[in-house]
Amino acid sequence: MVQNKSRILIVDDYPNVRNVLAEFINLESDLEVCAVAENTSQALDSIEKQPIDLAVFNISWERGLELSKEMKLRWPNLPIVIFSSYDELMYVKRAFRVGAKGYVVKCYGATWELLTAIRQVLAGEIYISEKALENFPKNSIYRISRNG
Repeated sequence: MVQNKSRILIVDDYPNVRNVLAEFINLESDLEVCAVAENTSQALDSIEKQPIDLAVFNISWERGLELSKEMKLRWPNLPIVIFSSYDELMYVKRAFRVGAKGYVVKCYGATWELLTAIRQVLAGEIYISEKALENFPKNSIYRISRNG
């Protein structure tokens, strides 16, 4: 029996990051990187040309938050996971406000954590990186997940 793989779009302005993430994710039996993009127009073109189950991108690159807003306007059910070097609460809140369902901080071991985030978000849950959670006041998690 052939298992359907979840189709992932990776958007990052660094070719090495795109390539490493794609290779890593493609090792998984349930996930497949079907498109990579380095900017907003490439990302939107990719989604228009083929079905995508989830988008992963970096908010520190050119127009990351604006891309998230645009994706949510055009494809409101498309889950988004942010993969960022920023671990401050302000960035996490902004990402969730514009439609992200997952947030992973780039650090040692983050690629493994990204796989967990992708699967959780595909299952309809939210995901916030352990590294980002270290900076949160305890009562703020509920507000972020409920209100963005």
